[in-house]
Amino acid sequence: MLANNATARKSVLPLWLRHLAPDVRTPELFVFLHSTLFTNIQLDFSPTLLHLLEHLSIEEPEAREWTMMAAINIGALLEYG
Repeated sequence: MLANNATARKSVLPLWLRHLAPDVRTPELFVFLHSTLFTNIQLDFSPTLLHLLEHLSIEEPEAREWTMMAAINIGALLEYG
């Protein structure tokens, strides 16, 4: 059982490290930040938040990306109150 957990962790690790890539997109940063808030994972929230705000000031997300981010926020409010 322990070996399966280690394998699962290795398979998910690239998803968690994606926010460090230079070509990361705004929705990816948003989803990463949201997941750190609601899973209580102790990762580098502040630098990533600054990176997201920088992305938002340079290039505005498309309407569908804003819709996705709004739906995630509404879902989180309803789930976590």
